Amino acid sequence: MKKIEFRIFYKLFFYSIAIVFLTIVSTYVFNILFLDNFYVYKVKKQIPKIERKLEYFEKTGNIDALKKYSQHLHEKDGIIVLVLNKEDCQWEGYRVTFKDHIPVENLNNKIFVIKENPENGSKTLVYDTHIEDNWFSIRTSLSTISNYKREIYEFNVLVSIFIVLLLSIIGLYTSRYFLKDIRNITEATKKISNLDFVENLNITRNDEIGDLARNVETMSRELKIAIDNIQSFVSNASHELKTPVAIILSNTELLLDKDASKDEVYKIAKIILKETKEMKDLINNLLVLSKTNSKNFKLNCKSFSLKNLVENSLEKYDFLEFSKNLEIDENIQDLNLTGDKNLLGIVIDNIILNSFKYSPEDSPINIYTENGKFYVENPVLEEKNVNLENIWKPFVRCGNSQNIDGTGLGLSIVKNILELHQLKYGIILENNLFKFYIDFKK
Repeated sequence: MKKIEFRIFYKLFFYSIAIVFLTIVSTYVFNILFLDNFYVYKVKKQIPKIERKLEYFEKTGNIDALKKYSQHLHEKDGIIVLVLNKEDCQWEGYRVTFKDHIPVENLNNKIFVIKENPENGSKTLVYDTHIEDNWFSIRTSLSTISNYKREIYEFNVLVSIFIVLLLSIIGLYTSRYFLKDIRNITEATKKISNLDFVENLNITRNDEIGDLARNVETMSRELKIAIDNIQSFVSNASHELKTPVAIILSNTELLLDKDASKDEVYKIAKIILKETKEMKDLINNLLVLSKTNSKNFKLNCKSFSLKNLVENSLEKYDFLEFSKNLEIDENIQDLNLTGDKNLLGIVIDNIILNSFKYSPEDSPINIYTENGKFYVENPVLEEKNVNLENIWKPFVRCGNSQNIDGTGLGLSIVKNILELHQLKYGIILENNLFKFYIDFKK
């Protein structure tokens, strides 16, 4: 646990530091490569606005306003506005005068020029424009930003150190916060692997870790239910197999008795045969139930007639119909269905066989279709407190079935097959009348 915890902690911590480091380095690189050009770009964008202001002051003849505006630009943005003195051909401003003599024909109208002072290497961005009868020169020193670069970089270094320290502290507590919940999830999965299932992790976060916690809780509950069902299934299957095996074993021992008469041998052989058939039916039902429970099972869907399926089933169990003198009223529409014919044949066989087995002698049984639904109705012996939900579970049988052959797997198989076909089904028990239905409409 410690190894996992520290591994995640270091990953989170160094990942955060790496992001900060890359951000700082990228900022330094961009400053070195593009800061001067960006400053020039911003000044150039400002020049047209300044030019419009100068044009306005020239047209209105408001010299005082022009001087105040020029002073404001110099103090605020470091931009100097100069006017050409026509008599001396020199640039003059409210504070400065450039003594160099400038022939008018050498002026560049509305062109940005970067001039370099040969004495100290300083650079100036110059923009000359002709407004009304005057020439204006709008200038800003590019040396200003160069002078502050060192201070900017030093400040960035200090800020970077502070940010790294701050994020390290935040990352420490954040990592512990994340690791606390991850630790709980890890411990829960270890318990689940040992079949010690958890109900609640007490993690209420609304993020990916919270989703993971809720999924682990759901997985734990589902696994507990599945394992309980498997244990119950194995226990019940073992119990069901134990009885016929014991009977076969005891009767086989009787067969080895040399004093047994021919009639006794015949009687014992019939018992062994009967129990063997019951074991075969039980094993076949277990195989079908296991197959239909598999998530990877695929249906072999074909078109077939429901009427033919029902008639085949009635023919298969006619011996039981005649032995109990049952009255069969069949009214089946010739519905063309699409599905796994073999599996749906098992469904029809189970339902019709149950109606024959659990009906009293001389009982009427109605088998019919109505509005796309298939019905089987039969009377049953009076039984109180019947739980219709439980009869779909494996090995569950009603109280009046103790003297009737069966494994208790039939309706479980029916349920699985119908759910694989996504068909609606149900059982209604009213006034000792048992009604089973399947809705073939989709």
